[in-house]
Amino acid sequence: MSLSPLTRSRVGRIAWSLFRHPVKSREFPAKHERLITPDELLRYGV
Repeated sequence: MSLSPLTRSRVGRIAWSLFRHPVKSREFPAKHERLITPDELLRYGV
């Protein structure tokens, strides 16, 4: 049973969709998201 890759894929897709289309993250400013996006991508390695 390979649950790790499936979970990672789902988490990555959700994170990517949230970063590309920040609908629920409207509270955070665009600048903050712009600064977090590259850092998070490099940290998570998506």
